[in-house]
Amino acid sequence: MGFLKNLLAPKKQEEGPIKREGQYFLNEEEYQKWKFDCECTDLCEKGLKAQGNGDIEEAIQIYELLLSKNFEGTAPYRGLCEVYHKQKKYQDEIRVIKQLRKVTPKERYKSGNKYRWYDKRYEELTSK
Repeated sequence: MGFLKNLLAPKKQEEGPIKREGQYFLNEEEYQKWKFDCECTDLCEKGLKAQGNGDIEEAIQIYELLLSKNFEGTAPYRGLCEVYHKQKKYQDEIRVIKQLRKVTPKERYKSGNKYRWYDKRYEELTSK
């Protein structure tokens, strides 16, 4: 019975380096994170292009999708803040800044100069 149990038991995930898409990763989890980051970066580029071409609704959809995935890059947050500010959708702008604060590791947020812009905007919006 023990032999059959071992035979039917789920296989343990491989330990050690794995090769995926021509690159080496420490494990499957690291590969999945890399793949997620690549997909989000591609989406971000599409959003920036849409915004640059004046297709604001498409840019908003792409940026909001990235926010829903807790993407940590700042470009979609900045893009949404700019769009919502122009549209005078200040509550949406506040929501976007709060989301950025939530997904960005505290050490990076506190030490990064690029985050000061968001803090300044948040103060301006919430002091009205």
